[in-house]
Amino acid sequence: MFFGGVVPSWVKSPKSGANIISARLVDLDMDTIPEILVATQATGNYKMAYPYNDHSSWLMVMNREMEFVFPPVEFAGYPAALENALYQQGDSSLVVALHEYYGEENLKPGIYLFNSNGKLVTSRQLEIQRRGSYHLVPGSGNQRRELYLINTVENKAFRLNMDPTS
Repeated sequence: MFFGGVVPSWVKSPKSGANIISARLVDLDMDTIPEILVATQATGNYKMAYPYNDHSSWLMVMNREMEFVFPPVEFAGYPAALENALYQQGDSSLVVALHEYYGEENLKPGIYLFNSNGKLVTSRQLEIQRRGSYHLVPGSGNQRRELYLINTVENKAFRLNMDPTS
């Protein structure tokens, strides 16, 4: 929900069963008006039909009117979590998503790079460590073009090169 304006009013987001674990304001389209980048977790708790249910993690970006900037992108399977961050490359902004599956299947974690329209640009799989062993750390201020991946099992930090051509 958004609360603002001269006359107080609430604007409600679309109906969703996604389990939101965090949200941050970012400028995805670089128009100086922030969008809301949402991180979700798939817990598999809902038994009823819901759009964007919690049996999957979802990449969601909403505008100021609380409408989706692009249709939510599904990362199937639970239990799982999806972290994300904004990454600036040249004169465009990209969304980097880190998906980690915690279930019994042999699904590797992955890093996914999306453009501002929600189209997948590139992706890479990571080695399975343990639940929650990877974290994205975006730069801020003058470091917006920096992005790090932290591996808490090996106690290592990696500076990510998100150039889709490399």
